[in-house]
Amino acid sequence: YKFQEKQLEKLIKSGCFDSFVDNRQAMLDKLITVIKNANIIAKSTNFSIFGDEQISFDLNTPEDKITKIFDELELLGTMISYNPIAYLKEKYGGLSTIKNISKNEPSKLMVIISTVKKITTKKNNKPMAFITVNDENSESIEGIIFPDTYEKYHELIEKNKIVIVTAQLETRNDKSSLIITEMEEVKYE
Repeated sequence: YKFQEKQLEKLIKSGCFDSFVDNRQAMLDKLITVIKNANIIAKSTNFSIFGDEQISFDLNTPEDKITKIFDELELLGTMISYNPIAYLKEKYGGLSTIKNISKNEPSKLMVIISTVKKITTKKNNKPMAFITVNDENSESIEGIIFPDTYEKYHELIEKNKIVIVTAQLETRNDKSSLIITEMEEVKYE
């Protein structure tokens, strides 16, 4: 078996090796060395991904927490090591969660945009978007941003952005979605 860089990169980014080295960026920095050792050792009967040679990782390598959780969200569908919304939400008051919003009543939620699909309407040829958002509990729901709202907030509509939305829950054909009417950028470090 030959180890592939992309396979190991995804495993590192999703946290599979955190119990060996608690710094994903340090592991990514040494990925080529690890792959070379693993491919050499894989041919022998004494199999070890790290080989006989001791590989040292710089545990002081800076790690970006936001990148770390977005990698987890993309690869695993959930955030396992850190949820920035839980931390950031303390700075804001009166915010709801996806589970707690009432149908047809405006609610404010802090969410992470996990997917974005921009389209142009057939009726008046204006841009709008369908997004998927996740809250602090990793609950997800589709959000619909109609053309007037899209025009005001288009710069905030991007994957992995944390925003506060004002929205109403709507159900059609047994499927719930948020009709988003306002958006506010959340500043974080």
